[in-house]
Amino acid sequence: MFGIDGTVLAFVVLAGFSAGAVAYAFLFTRISNEKQVGKRLETIKT
Repeated sequence: MFGIDGTVLAFVVLAGFSAGAVAYAFLFTRISNEKQVGKRLETIKT
């Protein structure tokens, strides 16, 4: 299959998912804070 062993391909896919999950966990508080700031600005504008 594409010249890559299935085990290696599965390992690469799982490593990518775990790296994405770690990045999301670190950035989650920042993303939620930005949403809260956006809501506050909208209430101030109106």
